Amino acid sequence: MNVEKGLIENTKLEMNFFQFSNNLAIPAPQINTDFSFKNCSFEKFEFKNIKHIGGKFRFTNNTLGNRLSNVSHIIFEESQIFNADFSSNKFEQFTTFYNSFFANDGSNGAKTKVTKFYNNSFQKANFSKVNFKENFTFDKCDFQSTTWFENCKNIEDTHLKFVACEFKGFSLFNNSKLNKLNIDRCTFLKTASFTDTVYDSINLYEVKFDKGAFFEEIKIHDIENKKEFDMISNCDELKSWRRTFRTIKQELLKTDNKIDYNRFRVYEFNAYKQELKIEIKNLKKDILTSDSIVVKNRQSAKIKRDIFILEISEFFSDYGTDWKRALKMTFLFGFALYVPFFGFENCDKDWDLNSWQIFPIGFLRFFILTDFYSPLQDGKTYIKMDGWNHLFSWIIFILGKIVIAFGIYEMIQAFRKFKA
Repeated sequence: MNVEKGLIENTKLEMNFFQFSNNLAIPAPQINTDFSFKNCSFEKFEFKNIKHIGGKFRFTNNTLGNRLSNVSHIIFEESQIFNADFSSNKFEQFTTFYNSFFANDGSNGAKTKVTKFYNNSFQKANFSKVNFKENFTFDKCDFQSTTWFENCKNIEDTHLKFVACEFKGFSLFNNSKLNKLNIDRCTFLKTASFTDTVYDSINLYEVKFDKGAFFEEIKIHDIENKKEFDMISNCDELKSWRRTFRTIKQELLKTDNKIDYNRFRVYEFNAYKQELKIEIKNLKKDILTSDSIVVKNRQSAKIKRDIFILEISEFFSDYGTDWKRALKMTFLFGFALYVPFFGFENCDKDWDLNSWQIFPIGFLRFFILTDFYSPLQDGKTYIKMDGWNHLFSWIIFILGKIVIAFGIYEMIQAFRKFKA
C-alpha cells in the first residue's frame, strides 16, 4: 500500500479501517494525481471532504463492508472526484456519496467525457445531492436495497444514464433537477419514485417497473417548450420521446393520477403527429424513386388522414382536455357554417328586418343534431331541392351537423378527462 503515490492495492481484511478524511480543514485538501484502489477489502471505509482535482481515480475489484457485521461505515461524502472509474466493486453495507461531485476533464483519453460505475453491487446506497457533471453512467450495476438519488440538482449539463441495471429495493429520485436522464433496459423490482423532478429531457427504453412508479409533478422543459419540440426533424428521436411518454403514462394510470396522465397523453399525441409529418416528407421523396408508387400513395393517404384527425382534435379541444375551447370552437364553426347556409336559403327572397327573429331561432335549431328539417321554417319541413342554392344549403347543412357533433363529442371527452 502506497498512499503517498495514490496507489492502494491488494490490501485485505487485516487492515480493517481505511480513513482518508478531513472533517475540520476549510477548504478541503486537494489531490492532483492519479489515485487507485485495487483488489482491496475493508470493513470500514471513509473518503470524506477531499478534493481530487486532477488525474484518474480508479476504484476497481474492491470489497467494502461485511454483510455479517453490524458495522456500517462506507463513506464518500462531501468530496470531489475527477475521471472516476468504479468497476467490479462490492459495497456490502450502506454506502453514501452524499453531496459529492463527479466530473471528467477528458484526461482519461476518451473521446467523450464519461464517468462510470460499471458492474458494481450496492447493498444500500445514497447518492442524494450528488452533482453529476456532464456524462455519468451506471452500467450493469446491482442495487440490492433502497437507493437514493434525491435532490441531485445540476440541470445545466448533467447527463445521467443507467444501462442494464437492476433495482431490487425502493428507488427514490425525488426532487432532482437534471439536464438529461436516460434509463436503458433497467428493471425496478420495487416501487420507484420520480416525484417533483425536473428534466430538460428524459428517455426510458425497455424499462420494467414491477411494482409501479410515481411520476407526480414531473416537468420536462424540452416538451413544455412546444416551439422547440416542433422543430425536431428526426423520426427516431420522436419515437424515443413517444416511447418514454407511453411508459410514464402507463405508470401514471396505475397510480390513478389522471391529471398528469392527461398531460402526457397530449405529449404523446403531439410527438406522434410530428412523427407522421416527417414520414409524409420521406414518402414524397420515396414516391419519385419507388416502383411501388400505388402502395406509397396509399400509405401517404392514410398518414394524411391520421394527421388531419390529430390536427382537428388538437385545435378543437387540445385532444379532449379543454372543454372551454371545445365549446368556443363548436359555436364559432357552427356560426361560420350557419351564415352561408342562411344566405343560400334566402338569396331569392326579399330580406325584411322585421323578420330578424328568424336568424337566431334558426341558429339554435341548426345546433340540434337530431333535427334534419329546415331550421328556417316552421314545422317539419325539409330544405327544398328546386335550385342550386338549395343544393349548397344541403351540403353546408350536413357538414354543419358533422362539425357540431364532433365539437360536442370533444367537449364531452374534456368533461370526462378525470373519469375512469
